[in-house]
Amino acid sequence: MRVLYVDDDELVRAAVTTALTPHCRVEVAPSGVEAADLWSRTAFDAVAVDLHLKGASGLDLLQVLRHESPSTWRVLVTGARVYDLPGGIADRVVRKPFTVRELLTSLVPARADSGA
Repeated sequence: MRVLYVDDDELVRAAVTTALTPHCRVEVAPSGVEAADLWSRTAFDAVAVDLHLKGASGLDLLQVLRHESPSTWRVLVTGARVYDLPGGIADRVVRKPFTVRELLTSLVPARADSGA
């Protein structure tokens, strides 16, 4: 399974990379712009995006990815309470702080679909 994780916090990106690497192929991006660049060059089974990115909203990025690849599993990661999430924008929501198990569990449908 190939996962794209987007978060503007360098420490979170490093921790997620370390935690997910034994379970899947993971690439990280610090911004929506860099995520879109990676997305244009690589097919991902799942994308996990932080809600609050510098200069952009994780919701905006998920909306674009939803239109470009509706079958890609989308996970919103946030420390905030999310009450009114636009329909279909994310398949799952993971609350920060999260455990490796919680993040992996949120990616399970994508993992099953990829055969990994």
